Amino acid sequence: MDYCKICTLDFAECTCKEREAEQQRLDEAVDCFAAKMKAKLRLKASNACGSFRGWDDKEFVESGRCQDAMMVHVSRLMRGQPEAVDVANFCMFIDHAEDSQ
Repeated sequence: MDYCKICTLDFAECTCKEREAEQQRLDEAVDCFAAKMKAKLRLKASNACGSFRGWDDKEFVESGRCQDAMMVHVSRLMRGQPEAVDVANFCMFIDHAEDSQ
């Protein structure tokens, strides 16, 4: 069982304002990041003239090509380049394929 570190109640019973504020900040951060993911995908799709296809093809994930492409972006991210949104989008492709099984 998980307990709130502020009031020591079970999370199901906790009504701490601090916890609510933390959850709000997390929601805002996720919403902001998701908006960046969507914007990047829209830009890629609009610039690709129809060639931005296959992201939702199970074979793209099952063959490992998606993971390989993602690792290129992970490597760039590890070198300090701003690649977090791209990595997250590849994670979404993988998650989407897994959900479609």
